[in-house]
Amino acid sequence: MGYTKPLVKAAGTALQTGAEKVLRNLPVEQADFIAKTLNIKTGSPEDIFIRGGGIHTTDGPGIINSIQRGEAQNLGQHITNAVQGEPAALNEIARFSDNGTNQVTEDTIKANQLQQANANKVEPEFQPQQPLLSVSKELQAIPSGTDITKEIDVARKLRSQGVGMKERALEKGQNFSEDALSRLSSIGPISSDQVKLWVKGPLEKAKAGIQREVGGTKLTKVGKTLQATEEVPGMTYLELHHEAMKAIWSSYVDQAWNLVDAGKATADDIINLKYLASNEGMGLGDFGVKPYNKLPHQAGHSASKELGIEPTGDVLKQQVETITNFNTMEDLTKDFKKSLEEIAKPMRRQLDLHQRAYLSIPKDEQIKVIRLKNEKDLIKKQLKVNDSPELKQQLEQVRKELKELSDNIKGRLSKQVKKDIAWDIETMERVIDSQQPYGIDKSSDQWRLMNESYQEGADLRATEAIYGDNYGF
Repeated sequence: MGYTKPLVKAAGTALQTGAEKVLRNLPVEQADFIAKTLNIKTGSPEDIFIRGGGIHTTDGPGIINSIQRGEAQNLGQHITNAVQGEPAALNEIARFSDNGTNQVTEDTIKANQLQQANANKVEPEFQPQQPLLSVSKELQAIPSGTDITKEIDVARKLRSQGVGMKERALEKGQNFSEDALSRLSSIGPISSDQVKLWVKGPLEKAKAGIQREVGGTKLTKVGKTLQATEEVPGMTYLELHHEAMKAIWSSYVDQAWNLVDAGKATADDIINLKYLASNEGMGLGDFGVKPYNKLPHQAGHSASKELGIEPTGDVLKQQVETITNFNTMEDLTKDFKKSLEEIAKPMRRQLDLHQRAYLSIPKDEQIKVIRLKNEKDLIKKQLKVNDSPELKQQLEQVRKELKELSDNIKGRLSKQVKKDIAWDIETMERVIDSQQPYGIDKSSDQWRLMNESYQEGADLRATEAIYGDNYGF
């Protein structure tokens, strides 16, 4: 029976319309393996949970992979917590599936690297099979001769996981989580540069190399367990941002797979989307995540919305609806590429400009912002068990102090961004005039920002020359 839910987290009805509400159980051999390995008693509530649909079929292989690699030490406890009704435990269980899938991703990266290393060893008479693409040549981004067999396998596994997460949400009448939208946007990595950064646990973030607001992370072993703690007390990990908006790009990828299922596109077309994004220096979904400090992350989004770059509300709903109505891969891919140019890249610039400007903010102020936020969160938790006037007054005072400091810093960021852009333009003009390298890595974000600033400056000067208007930075 068709099952339709309203727009969830601005993700659009397309991700939900037509999904079937079907409860699926793990295959017996997978359930047996998990229960036996975790020493779960037959007929116990945990055993019934495993065999009766508590673990989705798409999660079974990933969980088994994690168990076989010795990375599922706490799985049994999370299953017990889930049986006892703790909602967060279900997300923890699903993450063991995510971790197990990472091995497949690593295999893909290694296979691509090996293919590149052996490119000159191919026999002369051998001609690599060209990708089977249904889109026109100007939309094709996969390099000639690339073997994408492994990449298609990874993409199909990620698709299966995304659909599974979508179905679980529908079964429970829940909104789609950020995890689900991220997975639905995922096609896989192209190179070792595109690692999976969409991770939640403290240890997982440390292993992925995600930094903290200030200072680093210490890894210490407590018994057999490795723990991650902050070097500077109270400093949280950087916030994670999808450079290609989950709400929009999950719709593109989901609709593209729908076209494949309908025989109107090929799996190669799906992989082509990933290469189009990669050509702009971006990944998709779990593999297109970039860490930012909290305040510049917020300020970058605010600037993107004020400039009309980041769609919200009805504009976002309309865009998602348009994407879900594409009936050919040609039209979908054209629009995909257009959105990279008009949304993803300009948004990335705004966030990167504000992140760079944040370097001018003294460390003691950066630390104070995070500690005030932590204090606010702690008082809110205390109020749940002790609704005292003193705590309420304390909360209001902390909120006021946090807002004043945050607003002050964001105001300084805006001014610093303008100064940085002016410096970019001046520096690029000197580099061009002298034809000498400036000592900046041309693959870095800094070089990209400088080039973008210079181009914006050139466009503004052309406008001034034509219309006589005076534009400043």
